[in-house]
Amino acid sequence: MEEIVVADFRSLHRRGYISTTMRGDCRQNIFVCTCDDYMLPASIKYQWKRNRLLAKQARTGRQFNLEIEKAHKNGEARDKIESRRADAYFEYSYAQEQIDELVTNHMIAIAKKLMIEQPEYSDDSMWAEARYVGRNKILSEKGIAKLRSDIRKERNERVNLWIPWITTIIGLVGALTGLMAILMK
Repeated sequence: MEEIVVADFRSLHRRGYISTTMRGDCRQNIFVCTCDDYMLPASIKYQWKRNRLLAKQARTGRQFNLEIEKAHKNGEARDKIESRRADAYFEYSYAQEQIDELVTNHMIAIAKKLMIEQPEYSDDSMWAEARYVGRNKILSEKGIAKLRSDIRKERNERVNLWIPWITTIIGLVGALTGLMAILMK
């Protein structure tokens, strides 16, 4: 389970999430929460998990590249080198599919929250078959792009509903402030 350290000790101590430990002469407040802890907003959880998967994918790729270069320098057999390349491709594909599954779950959760229609599950241009992860299908690049544009459009429409009201309220506050300034003279 992934862990992160949270630094807002006072509020967490009041809620009972912090344990105080004694180490030598110093007193330490320690709180460790998992990424799945409900206290983190979903967008932060998503970004954190995505960055972890991207870093893992990059680390795995570098490791396999070093192994393949070392095998070339040592003059190993061609079939062993190709086997390592196949392993590297599998690991890279598996990590990429984990990232794609995370993105799919995140995008679908946002779409449900905003009550946006998801792409048709039977539409093969919007969905791709998952080979390594738990879901049967994950959003394709086209599906992600469509869902992302639909989400942006819906959010923009929601913001545009409030803009006239906000500008009107700000204008009224300014007019009342000016009127009060004139009346106070």
